[in-house]
Amino acid sequence: MPERLNSAVEFAEHIRFSGDHKAGDLELHSEQTDRISRFFAQSGLRISTNLTPEIFDVLKTVCDHLKLNTETVGAYVHSAPEIQAECFAGNKRECIVRVSSGLINLMAPEELSFVIGHEIGHFLLGHGLSNDTNRDSTEYFIHNRCREISADRLGLVACRSLEIAIRS
Repeated sequence: MPERLNSAVEFAEHIRFSGDHKAGDLELHSEQTDRISRFFAQSGLRISTNLTPEIFDVLKTVCDHLKLNTETVGAYVHSAPEIQAECFAGNKRECIVRVSSGLINLMAPEELSFVIGHEIGHFLLGHGLSNDTNRDSTEYFIHNRCREISADRLGLVACRSLEIAIRS
């Protein structure tokens, strides 16, 4: 793991909510991440300094606040009216964040920083790499809520404003 990514993961661990217990790691194949990235590239728009400079500036600021290199995050916008954001991580080295155009149109840049920080938080805390077996149990739903609290904490660090975090 690159040094800056390792530093970001350690930083995230200090912010993890106490009820969000670190699960055993499940490393997926990098081909899965590559396949998701190709699909998003075909069905959406890659967030970059040339194509989406304002959104890329938000991504860059979020990554700086979370002590992460922007190269670790592949980010895309897809055309959809829903207010949606999601993070995919098939390994511990990179993640893919996807946000809907409905979300982009609704939120101010500082609000978007909370959402992107929240999604990257899931990656830094390894939420996508755990093997949750019983998804119908009460324990699963409690643990999932604890994960969301942890990710919200990283979203707060990313936007650096409680008011913006609450608004988002």
